[in-house]
Amino acid sequence: MAISERDREEARSLREQVGAAEAKRVQRAAYYAAHRDEARAASRAWKAANPERSRELNRLSMRRTNRRKRVRQRKNARARTWYAEHRDQERARSRAFRRQHPEKVQEYQRRYRERHPDRAAEQARRASQRWRDRNADDVRAANNDAARARRERDPDSYRRWYEANLEEQRERGRVASQLRSRLKKLGLPPRNIHRVYANEMRANTTAADEFFAARRTAQQKRDLQREKTFVMPSRSEVLRARAALKKSPPTADEVERVRTELVAASEREAWPVALPALMRGYMNEHRGRISEEVRMDSIGREVAGKKPYDHAVETVRRLKIEGFKYAAAQLVPSGDPATLKRLIAFASGRSRPLASEPQRRESDAASVTAPGSGASTRIGR
Repeated sequence: MAISERDREEARSLREQVGAAEAKRVQRAAYYAAHRDEARAASRAWKAANPERSRELNRLSMRRTNRRKRVRQRKNARARTWYAEHRDQERARSRAFRRQHPEKVQEYQRRYRERHPDRAAEQARRASQRWRDRNADDVRAANNDAARARRERDPDSYRRWYEANLEEQRERGRVASQLRSRLKKLGLPPRNIHRVYANEMRANTTAADEFFAARRTAQQKRDLQREKTFVMPSRSEVLRARAALKKSPPTADEVERVRTELVAASEREAWPVALPALMRGYMNEHRGRISEEVRMDSIGREVAGKKPYDHAVETVRRLKIEGFKYAAAQLVPSGDPATLKRLIAFASGRSRPLASEPQRRESDAASVTAPGSGASTRIGR
């Protein structure tokens, strides 16, 4: 179809109008850039002189902005719907565009990275992680081959690294040796390490999140409710129920008795775990210091003409004394004498030794004095 002369003239006129408007816009922008302060002062003066007109213009501008926003949202919604219905077609079109115009794709990606550097870095990291998870075996094999090649090129690299981190590696070896000794002493099997690679850990985490975030059906909830074990009511609940039946508040003696029972129950629940754990932690941390103190004190006794200490027995005795004092200070921070007395009675009634210490005879047990109580007990059996 041939284009008439009239259409050509209209197109030329439209281009001239657009060009004139664009030239005017560029000229206005250049003026504002060169006279920014004067333009702002003139704008403020005009708004102060014409407040009603300024408000009206603001309302019109807000309406235009809101209208453009609604149009953009409708367009985006239609686009999302279309993409969801034609996903394969859109992916094929996107692949074809990237294949035909790689320079445009690179330019778009560069602009996006400049505008959103953090978001682009996070998306790149996630994409790389997804690729590694999909090709976990190949990536692991490539890493092993690269490590093998580095070892072949420089066989002494590991020795140099070990010498540079000598103390850290020795400490690591000592900790591992102590762990093996403790497990063997307790009759437990050696530690068995099950290696889980990063992609498997991420898959396990995702599966766990999906499981715990899933909404349960009514039948599943009923099944879980039936699996719940029956829990005996506490004395406080019984007391409240009795008061509700009698329609009278409990007496002061009953309240005090229930409070005492609750405190005793909480102590019976916490102390069997907390006391040995605190003592073990303190003893393991300060064993070297106390052993050195015992050695120096033995030397002092020999110089004074006295019999030196039995190093092992005296070290254990002092460790238990200080360990109990530390545990008592943590479990009874208020220093209440009655609570400390109960703690001492509990410690003296233990029938098993601490897990970190070998079982000893009653004569080897240490006499320990709790801080502020004035009473002593034996922590060894």
